[in-house]
Amino acid sequence: MKRIKITDTKMTAIAANADAIVAALYAVNGRSNSFCITTWSEVVEAAKDAEKALAGIPKAGRIGTILSYRLAGPSANRYGYRANATLIWLERTSSGWYLRDATMSTVFPREAALFEITITPSTRDAIVKAALAPFSVPLSTLPV
Repeated sequence: MKRIKITDTKMTAIAANADAIVAALYAVNGRSNSFCITTWSEVVEAAKDAEKALAGIPKAGRIGTILSYRLAGPSANRYGYRANATLIWLERTSSGWYLRDATMSTVFPREAALFEITITPSTRDAIVKAALAPFSVPLSTLPV
Protein backbone atom coordinates (compact mmCIF):
# COMPACT_ATOMS: atom_id res chain seq x y z
CA MET A 1 0.00 0.00 0.00
CA LYS A 2 1.28 3.45 -0.87
CA ARG A 3 1.52 5.86 2.07
CA ILE A 4 -1.24 8.48 2.09
CA LYS A 5 -0.83 11.78 3.95
CA ILE A 6 -3.48 12.36 6.65
CA THR A 7 -2.39 15.54 8.43
CA ASP A 8 0.36 18.12 8.25
CA THR A 9 2.63 19.13 11.16
CA LYS A 10 -0.03 21.51 12.54
CA MET A 11 -2.53 18.61 12.61
CA THR A 12 -4.60 20.13 9.82
CA ALA A 13 -6.39 17.33 7.97
CA ILE A 14 -5.48 16.97 4.30
CA ALA A 15 -8.94 16.86 2.72
CA ALA A 16 -7.52 16.34 -0.76
CA ASN A 17 -6.48 12.81 0.28
CA ALA A 18 -9.86 11.83 1.77
CA ASP A 19 -10.96 9.91 -1.33
CA ALA A 20 -7.68 7.98 -1.49
CA ILE A 21 -7.95 7.02 2.19
CA VAL A 22 -11.57 5.88 1.84
CA ALA A 23 -10.66 3.89 -1.28
CA ALA A 24 -7.82 2.17 0.58
CA LEU A 25 -10.15 1.34 3.48
CA TYR A 26 -12.83 0.04 1.10
CA ALA A 27 -10.25 -2.19 -0.61
CA VAL A 28 -9.50 -3.77 2.79
CA ASN A 29 -13.02 -3.84 4.26
CA GLY A 30 -15.03 -4.88 1.25
CA ARG A 31 -18.66 -5.06 2.39
CA SER A 32 -17.79 -5.31 6.10
CA ASN A 33 -18.57 -2.18 8.09
CA SER A 34 -19.74 -3.04 11.63
CA PHE A 35 -16.39 -2.95 13.44
CA CYS A 36 -14.41 -1.45 10.60
CA ILE A 37 -12.83 1.91 10.05
CA THR A 38 -14.69 3.18 7.01
CA THR A 39 -14.36 6.97 6.97
CA TRP A 40 -11.60 9.48 6.51
CA SER A 41 -12.61 11.30 9.71
CA GLU A 42 -11.99 8.17 11.84
CA VAL A 43 -8.43 7.98 10.51
CA VAL A 44 -7.87 11.70 11.14
CA GLU A 45 -9.18 11.38 14.72
CA ALA A 46 -6.83 8.45 15.37
CA ALA A 47 -3.91 10.58 14.18
CA LYS A 48 -5.01 13.50 16.38
CA ASP A 49 -5.37 11.20 19.40
CA ALA A 50 -1.87 9.85 18.79
CA GLU A 51 -0.51 13.38 18.54
CA LYS A 52 -2.18 14.23 21.87
CA ALA A 53 -0.58 11.17 23.45
CA LEU A 54 2.82 12.45 22.27
CA ALA A 55 2.16 16.01 23.45
CA GLY A 56 5.06 16.21 25.94
CA ILE A 57 7.65 15.20 23.37
CA PRO A 58 9.36 17.72 21.07
CA LYS A 59 8.07 17.40 17.50
CA ALA A 60 11.48 16.32 16.23
CA GLY A 61 11.37 13.41 18.68
CA ARG A 62 8.04 12.14 17.32
CA ILE A 63 9.41 11.20 13.91
CA GLY A 64 9.19 7.48 13.20
CA THR A 65 6.40 6.82 15.68
CA ILE A 66 3.90 4.18 14.53
CA LEU A 67 0.29 3.97 15.73
CA SER A 68 -1.53 0.64 15.49
CA TYR A 69 -5.27 1.30 15.73
CA ARG A 70 -8.37 -0.91 15.69
CA LEU A 71 -11.90 -0.38 17.00
CA ALA A 72 -13.24 -2.40 19.95
CA GLY A 73 -15.11 -5.66 19.49
CA PRO A 74 -18.82 -6.26 20.11
CA SER A 75 -19.96 -5.23 23.58
CA ALA A 76 -22.48 -8.04 24.07
CA ASN A 77 -21.37 -11.53 25.01
CA ARG A 78 -24.35 -12.89 23.06
CA TYR A 79 -22.39 -11.97 19.97
CA GLY A 80 -20.43 -15.21 20.40
CA TYR A 81 -18.43 -15.07 17.23
CA ARG A 82 -15.47 -13.11 16.05
CA ALA A 83 -16.08 -10.11 13.85
CA ASN A 84 -14.09 -8.52 11.05
CA ALA A 85 -12.35 -5.29 11.94
CA THR A 86 -9.96 -2.90 10.23
CA LEU A 87 -6.45 -2.57 11.63
CA ILE A 88 -4.56 0.51 10.46
CA TRP A 89 -1.00 1.67 10.95
CA LEU A 90 -0.27 5.39 10.97
CA GLU A 91 3.25 6.77 10.79
CA ARG A 92 4.50 10.13 12.08
CA THR A 93 7.05 11.81 9.84
CA SER A 94 8.59 15.26 9.87
CA SER A 95 5.76 16.46 7.62
CA GLY A 96 2.79 14.95 9.51
CA TRP A 97 0.87 11.69 9.85
CA TYR A 98 0.53 9.15 7.05
CA LEU A 99 -1.68 6.09 6.58
CA ARG A 100 1.03 3.47 6.23
CA ASP A 101 -1.06 0.32 5.89
CA ALA A 102 -4.51 -1.15 6.51
CA THR A 103 -5.52 -4.78 6.85
CA MET A 104 -8.46 -6.90 7.90
CA SER A 105 -8.26 -8.17 11.47
CA THR A 106 -10.63 -9.96 13.81
CA VAL A 107 -12.11 -8.88 17.13
CA PHE A 108 -13.92 -10.94 19.72
CA PRO A 109 -16.77 -9.95 22.05
CA ARG A 110 -15.65 -7.46 24.70
CA GLU A 111 -12.19 -7.13 23.20
CA ALA A 112 -10.76 -3.69 23.87
CA ALA A 113 -9.84 -1.25 21.14
CA LEU A 114 -6.23 -1.30 20.04
CA PHE A 115 -4.37 1.99 20.39
CA GLU A 116 -0.70 1.08 20.53
CA ILE A 117 2.07 3.58 19.91
CA THR A 118 5.46 2.18 18.93
CA ILE A 119 8.33 4.60 19.41
CA THR A 120 11.88 4.75 18.15
CA PRO A 121 14.91 4.80 20.47
CA SER A 122 15.34 8.53 19.80
CA THR A 123 11.71 9.12 20.80
CA ARG A 124 12.30 7.11 23.98
CA ASP A 125 15.31 9.33 24.77
CA ALA A 126 13.20 12.46 24.19
CA ILE A 127 10.52 11.13 26.59
CA VAL A 128 13.10 10.39 29.29
CA LYS A 129 14.74 13.79 28.83
CA ALA A 130 11.38 15.60 29.07
CA ALA A 131 10.34 13.56 32.12
CA LEU A 132 13.59 14.21 34.00
CA ALA A 133 13.93 17.89 33.04
CA PRO A 134 12.46 19.28 36.30
CA PHE A 135 14.79 17.14 38.45
CA SER A 136 18.42 17.53 39.38
CA VAL A 137 20.88 15.44 41.36
CA PRO A 138 23.03 17.38 43.86
CA LEU A 139 26.72 16.71 43.30
CA SER A 140 27.25 15.94 47.01
CA THR A 141 25.08 12.81 46.81
CA LEU A 142 26.83 11.25 43.83
CA PRO A 143 28.91 8.16 44.61
CA VAL A 144 32.64 8.69 44.47
